[in-house]
Amino acid sequence: MRPRLSPPHKEIDAHEEAHPGGPPPLALERLGQLYDAKGDTENAALYYAQFVDMWENADSELQPRVAVARARLEEIIRERG
Repeated sequence: MRPRLSPPHKEIDAHEEAHPGGPPPLALERLGQLYDAKGDTENAALYYAQFVDMWENADSELQPRVAVARARLEEIIRERG
């Protein structure tokens, strides 16, 4: 079950304005969730992939977040065919 999200477009805009040099890992994860909630699976997959790549070797306590993002990324890829 995904977390309940605020209107995605507002939060997407806020993240993109706040991180002009590129979002940090947690913002990548959040942007993936927001684009996913908006139904934009192309951008969701992009951000989930960046998050997973960046945190692939993160500490063990962070790996559950990586696993969730990886699973959703794989689901999006399967749905695309």
